[in-house]
Amino acid sequence: MKKQYKIAKIPKGNGTFRTLYIPSKAYKEKLQTFLLDLQQKVHNADEEQYAHGFIRGRNVVSNAKKHVGYSYTLSLDLKDFFDSVQAEMVSEYLTKEELSLCFIDGIARQGLPTSPIIANLAFLKVDKEIVDAIAEVGAYTVYTRYADDMIFSFKQEGLEVLLLETVRGIVEKHGFSINEYKSTLQKAKNGRRMITGISVGERDIQASRKVKRRIRAALHQEKLQNVYGLLSWADCREPAAFYTDRDLLNKNIFYDEALDLSNDFYLSDMLSFDAYVEAVESDFDADNLVHEHDNEKWTRQKEAFMAQREAFYLKEREKRTVELKKRREAIEIKLNPPKQEAPKKEEKRSTKNVKKPQVKLTEVEEERVDVKEMIVDLEALKEIEQEQVEHFQKEIKERHHVKEEKRHHEEQETEKKRNLNKIFTYSLLPIVIVIGLMSYYFANTEVEIKTTYPLIVTPTPYDARIQILNIKPKYTMGIELKPGKYDIRISKRGYKSQRFWITMEHQPVIVERELKKIKKRKIY
Repeated sequence: MKKQYKIAKIPKGNGTFRTLYIPSKAYKEKLQTFLLDLQQKVHNADEEQYAHGFIRGRNVVSNAKKHVGYSYTLSLDLKDFFDSVQAEMVSEYLTKEELSLCFIDGIARQGLPTSPIIANLAFLKVDKEIVDAIAEVGAYTVYTRYADDMIFSFKQEGLEVLLLETVRGIVEKHGFSINEYKSTLQKAKNGRRMITGISVGERDIQASRKVKRRIRAALHQEKLQNVYGLLSWADCREPAAFYTDRDLLNKNIFYDEALDLSNDFYLSDMLSFDAYVEAVESDFDADNLVHEHDNEKWTRQKEAFMAQREAFYLKEREKRTVELKKRREAIEIKLNPPKQEAPKKEEKRSTKNVKKPQVKLTEVEEERVDVKEMIVDLEALKEIEQEQVEHFQKEIKERHHVKEEKRHHEEQETEKKRNLNKIFTYSLLPIVIVIGLMSYYFANTEVEIKTTYPLIVTPTPYDARIQILNIKPKYTMGIELKPGKYDIRISKRGYKSQRFWITMEHQPVIVERELKKIKKRKIY
């Protein structure tokens, strides 16, 4: 066994190390052959769906959805969860081969692919006992567990103390312990609650801000593989459904030819006799069991069922792979939309570039045209220059006018502030004078503080005797007493006496008490 794995230590954030048992390739492949049957056993044993970690058909989303709409969430963490799981805890669920290969030194070591599922099997009894104990107390809570994280949601304030004490006793009784440093209480009034990385509100669940920031960072860094995973996480989708053997027998959901199950066949290794009868919902003749009379037929039917089950899950895996590929392609199209070629614009013919037909002119006519063009150009330039000068002068005047208005407005605002400060200062003077006079008055005036307060006791019957046992003065109606505790006794012949304590504070106290009559015995 020592040659089939190696031990590695990974540092934690708190300075300690996490010990991992890394199996060899052959050892890991052997352990992986047990995974499907272990998943079947967890689903059959956990019909209430308490556990959501490392179980097909459940994940952090299915776990978080159960806690929507509650006011308080208490999260407890199990200390050294995997190292606390021993072979004796799951001996009723596993075969001898599974017990010998899935445990190292009698413990489900962290790092083996079978350890998470086996840990769920070992803790299912504790889950059920915790739920039953909470129900006996009368507290309404929702309970789920994701690996070593125990999560309780409730609406009653202050219930966390009772839950913590109840759960601690049950967990320690079964050989586990709670990490007190990781216990947290979240309140809905302080914002959305974080449960296994999902943001849970009053009506819905959604991705946390941390995930959204990581998506932005991955997009900025152009890490598309990270973006695919984070976007799938942000969608908060539940995983594909997982069908147990009972579901396959009952619903008959095979894609290809269905297995012809007769009344004399059931899977004794995976389903009990009663479970099979309940699954197929048919009459059963106990005298005609194939596996007791015809072993060859039993073997053929069992092998056929196992082969169809394996083919069914293989097609399910291929189907999920195709869906994931399509989803990634859709995300890639959204991130990098194809660039559409812009339609070519038809070139408009401009009249400027159109060449006019050349007309041959004589030298004298050419000189006359050139002179006329030069004269027109000079006059146009003069007009343009004059317009520019006028426009520039106008702009200078407008800027100067705006500047003067702004300065005038600022002077008015400053003057208003000065006037307001003066008014505020003058209005404070009477208040300061009054405060000074009052402080002088109270400083030179002695204030009497009442130190005693009246006590009135009204007994029934009215003529009962009233005593204050811890002071010397006798009780009189409305006796003045100092603040403190007093021992009162009310008695009368023929009545049952009453003795009680009262607390005098800085106010009068009125007490009403009724004495019960003593029943007289008849003597014959």
